[in-house]
Amino acid sequence: MKTTEKVFKFKATFLNGLILKMIALSLIISVLMFAVLNIDYSLVFFFSMLIVFCGVLLVFYLNRYDVEIIKITDKNIDIEYFNKSFFKQKRLLISRNDIDIEEKDNGILLLKDLATIGVIREKSLIAEDWDEFIHALAGGQRI
Repeated sequence: MKTTEKVFKFKATFLNGLILKMIALSLIISVLMFAVLNIDYSLVFFFSMLIVFCGVLLVFYLNRYDVEIIKITDKNIDIEYFNKSFFKQKRLLISRNDIDIEEKDNGILLLKDLATIGVIREKSLIAEDWDEFIHALAGGQRI
């Protein structure tokens, strides 16, 4: 029996959106601090950098389960994640039988023992690939 492997590569739409929002919010807060606070500029710079750093950490934390590449075979699913620095997840090779799939409004959650192991957003693939991905993930069954 021949083993088929389907590989899907996702775009970082959620990550890009979070980074843009973090930059805009940090810039607005920093400008307000320079305009409103009557303290030494070195302290304002320090607080601005602290806000940006916390924003970067928050972006990485919120993006920790977003899937970059998923390889689906008849028996296993191989998952690689976007986040390769703070809060990173190791590459995961898991049996198809061990994964639960939960459909959400904007994508799919991959669960193992009720714990999230992957988030796949519908906007990260074009519509034709999304339908093929759903079919491959479900193994021909309806999700």
